Amino acid sequence: MYDYYLDVNACLYGLRKGSEALHVMMNPADSIAVLVNNRFDARRNLMVEAKAYDMLTGKDSLFTSMFNEIGPSMSKKLFSINGFLRRLDKREGVFVSLKLLSEEKEVLSENLYWLPGVDGNYTALQQMKEASLKITARRVGDWQIKVTMTNAVGNPVSFFNRISVINTETNERVLPAFFSDNYINILPGESKTVVVDLGEKDAGVKKRIQVYGWNLREQLIDID
Repeated sequence: MYDYYLDVNACLYGLRKGSEALHVMMNPADSIAVLVNNRFDARRNLMVEAKAYDMLTGKDSLFTSMFNEIGPSMSKKLFSINGFLRRLDKREGVFVSLKLLSEEKEVLSENLYWLPGVDGNYTALQQMKEASLKITARRVGDWQIKVTMTNAVGNPVSFFNRISVINTETNERVLPAFFSDNYINILPGESKTVVVDLGEKDAGVKKRIQVYGWNLREQLIDID
């Protein structure tokens, strides 16, 4: 999960997401959504939201938004979205978004799946429109930077975005750097914030934030 230079690889974030104590997921083999609770208490008044997003345009189609609950130390099958996916015009492929929300609309868990087209290929991933994100970065302490990325309504999904910290004098990456999340997807109309934690030895180094993704060109952001 870390390379020779103490750079964090994508598998760390995938492992952390899959190991969430409270987790919503889908089995791509049968398209059944499942809620998992590895906690020792029951959770009630949970909102489960399932949407599909066109890979090319970002247009979303809501499948369901429903309240549910789950007991301690168990998993629970919720619903199948197979029929819904068959009715969609998904010749080229589609994104499926699952979100688990609290009563206060706080996101407790989320997952995004990219499904192939009817021919079994991921053609649409190669044809996605370029994303355009509004990105800001500001210091929240001597060694921390808060990066906020916003994808406007009407844009395509901004897929698999990677955040790095760059030394402005050498153009090299500042390592080690620890991120609250990385390699993230940002849906249309969504905003996500990532906190970057740097070591004390880099406190005086001039830095910028670098963000690039599958369909996002490299952007260098000054830190306020």
